[in-house]
Amino acid sequence: MPDLFNVRKIYLMDYPVVRTVSVSGVTKPQANEALIDQINQGTLILNFIGHGNDELWTHEQVLYAPTDFHRIQNQRRLPLWVAATCEFAYWDQPDKQSFAERIQNAAERGAIAMVASSRVAFSYDNASFNYQLFDILFNPYVAGGKILRIGDAVMIAKNNTYNDYNSEKYAVLGDPALRLGAPTSRAKIERITPDSLQALRRVRVSGYIEKDAGVWNDFNGKLLLRVVDAKRQRIYETSAGLKVYYVLPGNSVFRGVTEINNGRFNMEFIVPKDISYGGEDGRLSLYFWNDASEGTGHYEKLPVGGTAVNLIDHDGPEIAIKFGQEDFASGDFTKPDPLLNVEISDSLSGVNIAGDIGHQISMVLDDDQAAAKDMTQFFEYHSGSFTSGVLKYQLTGLTQGLHTLQIKAWDNSNNSSMVETVFQVVADSVLTVRNLLNYPNPMTAHTQFSFELSNEARVTLKIFSVAGRLLKKFEPMLATVGFNQISESWDGRDEDGDLLANGVYLYRLEAVRENAKVEKIGKVVIAR
Repeated sequence: MPDLFNVRKIYLMDYPVVRTVSVSGVTKPQANEALIDQINQGTLILNFIGHGNDELWTHEQVLYAPTDFHRIQNQRRLPLWVAATCEFAYWDQPDKQSFAERIQNAAERGAIAMVASSRVAFSYDNASFNYQLFDILFNPYVAGGKILRIGDAVMIAKNNTYNDYNSEKYAVLGDPALRLGAPTSRAKIERITPDSLQALRRVRVSGYIEKDAGVWNDFNGKLLLRVVDAKRQRIYETSAGLKVYYVLPGNSVFRGVTEINNGRFNMEFIVPKDISYGGEDGRLSLYFWNDASEGTGHYEKLPVGGTAVNLIDHDGPEIAIKFGQEDFASGDFTKPDPLLNVEISDSLSGVNIAGDIGHQISMVLDDDQAAAKDMTQFFEYHSGSFTSGVLKYQLTGLTQGLHTLQIKAWDNSNNSSMVETVFQVVADSVLTVRNLLNYPNPMTAHTQFSFELSNEARVTLKIFSVAGRLLKKFEPMLATVGFNQISESWDGRDEDGDLLANGVYLYRLEAVRENAKVEKIGKVVIAR
């Protein structure tokens, strides 16, 4: 892949083996989770080399059609899938669809196109075709032109591969005239101060958007900066004593967004303690955009090592857990597949996203510590900030009822904090109102009504006398899951605008959703 692109490598040997009685052989569920998470986050290309068949990648069941097809929810972030394996695109079976066909035909998700074998193929020749394909696909782009059309790249790669019998088994599912979307505009880095990544040092990056060999002076938009540690050398020793040497990209150092004004940008970040302390190939990658244009940039060969003047910070980061709504409180309702929002901040050191073992941002559901999930990759700093940001993640597969969720995070000085919350999952068909109250109560001049909902609904609040006579009706409003307030406070007046006398009054909240309707009644006291 050209250096402009960020590459994530998922090697099975980096993940632990799990043996269960329900599966023959071994599985690697953490590798499977890492792959599906990345697909759902979005990627330009998903490339696989290894053993497979028409419904499965690897004996360890990484990407298995019966259990994983429905979990691929990348919406319209559709990559090109390349599967250098056996039978994945076995498209001419009359009795069933291959996994590749299902992925390609999935509505609003899956793949923009698929390049894969339709029959048994062989590993060495698969790898040869795979290397040819990527060289040919991107050569024009590296030279400043467009990425080659997928069909042309596959045709040339087949012709350049010596084993015609193997390469002719590969097919394109999708539009062969398609070109992958890769921007051609470039961002340039002018200055990195200081010029190396030292632990706990504040680093400033400045640069510009290039046009006609100069600054694009009228470009205004946003820029995403990713800073990565030096590459990591790995050695894997097989059971037979053979050693396999491979290289992984470095850990993340920073990931955040800033504004571009008149073609120029400036950004700061704090380097974590968890760096490699060695290496000359730290990396900065840039992606910028506005409504009309987009582009990329990168800088390689950034030295990594050393420690700045000691930063005195003994407190962990602040953590706030929410589920979509701003006013989430522990014990609130959520939908079956809620969007988790976790705000994390540390005003002195910033948030550690290096992801080193023991220092990840981790999530534990229902006290299952053995199934703790590394959430580091889902955190991103707020625009213009290097001390606070948000982690967003779509939870799936939750059962109805009460759940606990625990988040642990670290700052760049390696201080940790942990927060736990409780939430209640309810089905879309269930409508419940709880915690209906008004404050203050008794009231004098004004009072505010609040309540919690298990699902979105249209609500109406009415106030009655104790004899049941309607005195006041508030405008209906659309309420969301969780905590809500009636949009206007009540001043103790009836529909005619007359002040009501001191005393006890009843109020009724009615919530309606499709075929569901619930009511809740409360009391308010006026005491002027």
